[in-house]
Amino acid sequence: ANIYSHLDYKTKQNSAITISSVFNFVERPQLQQEIKQEEQKTEQQVLLDEIERLTQMIKEKEEDKDYLQWKKEREQKKLKKEKDMEM
Repeated sequence: ANIYSHLDYKTKQNSAITISSVFNFVERPQLQQEIKQEEQKTEQQVLLDEIERLTQMIKEKEEDKDYLQWKKEREQKKLKKEKDMEM
């Protein structure tokens, strides 16, 4: 930690806002609005990624159900075939 460390994104944004407002590079409200828009995009992407992950999980569960149904039907056919052979 004494040699190398990272700042989180929010800390970097706050530093940029402070420096910009001190030197009047960009009006503070405008910069804050741009940052809020960027945060919203990031939050939206996180939500979209979560939706995609959950959709994939549901798809996998449905595939599992289909497999179990197929396996059950196969077992029933096998039992029926064995019964028919006994007769």
